[in-house]
Amino acid sequence: MLYKLIRLLAARSGALVDQSGIGSILGIDRRKVAAYLELLKKTYFIHTVPAYTQNVDREISKREKIYLADTGILQQLAQVGSGQVFENQIYLQLMKLGSVQYYQKKTGQEIDFIF
Repeated sequence: MLYKLIRLLAARSGALVDQSGIGSILGIDRRKVAAYLELLKKTYFIHTVPAYTQNVDREISKREKIYLADTGILQQLAQVGSGQVFENQIYLQLMKLGSVQYYQKKTGQEIDFIF
């Protein structure tokens, strides 16, 4: 089950995490997906990027973006495009320098990284 989750996350690198959607694909509860995600974060296998907003309530309710900690594993687990791998690598470099967030308008336009 965990391996399937990791493969799904690799395919969604740089995208917003939908715990309910992932849970329905895997046939498990959303809370179980959240627990697995927390495990993967604490073991430094994945990193999550919160939304940038001035309102704390909205920041908590917004979904996070996900990135894998290693681009080699990302390419091995999922046949992703070079743009997705490049975005993941940029995040890995920026996170070393400080806090990274993303911004998304209601229209769907997005700024991948706010440093």
